[in-house]
Amino acid sequence: MLSVLAVFAGSIHAQTVERVTLYRDAAVVTWAAELTAGDCALARSLSPLSMGRITVYPASPNKGLGAMSNVEFRWSSPDGDALQRAEDRLEVLRLDVALKEAQLALVEEDLAVLRANRSIGGTAESLLVEDLEEMVDWMHDAFREMLYRRVELREELAALERERNETEDAIRDAAPLTAFSWSVRMPEGQGGRVRTQVVETSGAGWDPADILELSADGRSSVLHQRIRYRLSLPAGGAAEVVFVDEWWGDVAAGSPVEDLSAGYEMPKGKVKRNGGGSAYSGSEQDAVRGSRTRFRANQPLAMGPTSAGVTSVGQWTADFVGMAHSAPHRAEVVEWQHAASASGQSWVQSDRIQVVNGGLPVGDCRTDLDGDSLRVMTGVDERWSISRSEEAALCSRSSLGGRVQHHRAYAIRITNGSAVDGQVRIVEPLPRSRELEIELNPDNLDGGVIDSVNETVFWVVTLKAGESRTLRFSYDVEHDRDLRVPGFH
Repeated sequence: MLSVLAVFAGSIHAQTVERVTLYRDAAVVTWAAELTAGDCALARSLSPLSMGRITVYPASPNKGLGAMSNVEFRWSSPDGDALQRAEDRLEVLRLDVALKEAQLALVEEDLAVLRANRSIGGTAESLLVEDLEEMVDWMHDAFREMLYRRVELREELAALERERNETEDAIRDAAPLTAFSWSVRMPEGQGGRVRTQVVETSGAGWDPADILELSADGRSSVLHQRIRYRLSLPAGGAAEVVFVDEWWGDVAAGSPVEDLSAGYEMPKGKVKRNGGGSAYSGSEQDAVRGSRTRFRANQPLAMGPTSAGVTSVGQWTADFVGMAHSAPHRAEVVEWQHAASASGQSWVQSDRIQVVNGGLPVGDCRTDLDGDSLRVMTGVDERWSISRSEEAALCSRSSLGGRVQHHRAYAIRITNGSAVDGQVRIVEPLPRSRELEIELNPDNLDGGVIDSVNETVFWVVTLKAGESRTLRFSYDVEHDRDLRVPGFH
């Protein structure tokens, strides 16, 4: 309510967003202002405020605060004419979309009628041969024209819908916003810097958006640590942003997130630098902030009603060693996997990463953090082929009292169809059910190695250009007679 704010127009000091601690699904926003006795400060939000989501820090721990009150006000766009033009255009677009949808529906009906009458029957008495041929030609031409018209309408409708969505976004960004504030009035005789924290849980959060730039020889590859963020605030300007690799619901415990009363600056000597970014790690992280990994944006970020974008939080260089990898039980393809040690490096947990290999974009690739090793699956190598099959003649089933034993035998054939020698790592997962007893004999694994931690058998096979090899292996599975196990009969 603007009238409420007008009462305090002479005493309100406009607070600025000084700092944002952004969690995966929420933000803790710190507002700050220099006040004198009797001044009033505001903490603002686009969501309704309550005392449970606000923490106020006076200028010093031994100073108190005066009366606090909740105020609702309207935060308007400075360009009212642009907003009116966008709203007028939106009305036209909505009408155009409705007309195109109606035209498309009519075309679909005509196509349905033509499809239903494509098979024409009759007798010589009722329909001459010449008429039949003429009608068939006409229906063929009409059907083709309708198909073309449907494609045109769909393209026109898609373009109109894109413009409508863009216009709606522009109106939403420029439309007056209902914002909320918490005013703090300083007691007589007291003044200084006051900070107010507000927890924003609506539309705030971030996701990893890292890029791995693989060098041509696999050495000195660079992992660019980036974060895609979103946050809406009724304020402009720039603010320091720290990203916490944690969900807000997992850390909220009713106490202030940042202890600002004892000093706002981070403790000296506790920050580890990574290529311009920073993150807490190891014992330093535990001593300063607990167990949550933190990443600081390389520069202040712009704040406003539609704050969103991608920012860099650092980078690190490592030797990513490439190897062909295949799990034919899951997919009969050979993928390239690049792995490097992530020991001592800050890492935003994510199962996907954008990869550029030798300057060429590879795309969105799967990642796997196994201990201190970061592995990235960079795509299928079409030059290699692999197939896995069950050798039914060697499989058997036998009863042992109240138990049933299965002997399973398989063959994996791998071919290096490239023009150079190469090596591939082949992984075969073992049945994971805890009700199954698996017996492995190394002599029946054709050189395979048992990985008891991941419950797999793997081979590292080196093949010359054009060479093929077949791996044959078998193992026994035993279970109770009454247990029904999929895949075992």
